[in-house]
Amino acid sequence: MAIIETQTNETATSPVREVYDEVLKRLPFVPKPVQVMSASPEFVPKYWQMLTHVLDHPRLSKELMAHIRLGVAMHSDYPYCVELNTTALTMLVGATPEEIAAFREDPAAGKLPDNERELVSFVVRAIREPEEVGADDVQRLRDLGWTDPDIFDATFMGAFMLTSGVLFNTFKMHED
Repeated sequence: MAIIETQTNETATSPVREVYDEVLKRLPFVPKPVQVMSASPEFVPKYWQMLTHVLDHPRLSKELMAHIRLGVAMHSDYPYCVELNTTALTMLVGATPEEIAAFREDPAAGKLPDNERELVSFVVRAIREPEEVGADDVQRLRDLGWTDPDIFDATFMGAFMLTSGVLFNTFKMHED
């Protein structure tokens, strides 16, 4: 059982209710990483605004973002989102269990165009080893057509996943 009080879809009140209604327009359920944010009801609309900024990004595809979320979840002890994003990739790109296993070993093995695979690899590396990222890494992404806002937003999604995983695990959301 979660060790902090959160709101479920059934118990949500304003302003959480409004965000959950938006989530339910996209998904058939309110994921637990969204629910954990409801521990601070006034924070939820701000959280949703940040999340939708990257989820609805005009240049970062849904497939790319699912790969980023999965790559970070795989490397940060976040099994709930590993399962959720594995399912998403199975639905979005028809990823097989073998392809998911290969992606776990090498984030550049995703079913994506070359420039997107490079961006996923960069984000996973940035989350695991931020001190190892250098100007040449960012320039390589620019050379592949990514803008600085694209690179930042993709990396923000990875960091946001890490934050969500810490909150999810800290407050035992997986134990319900």
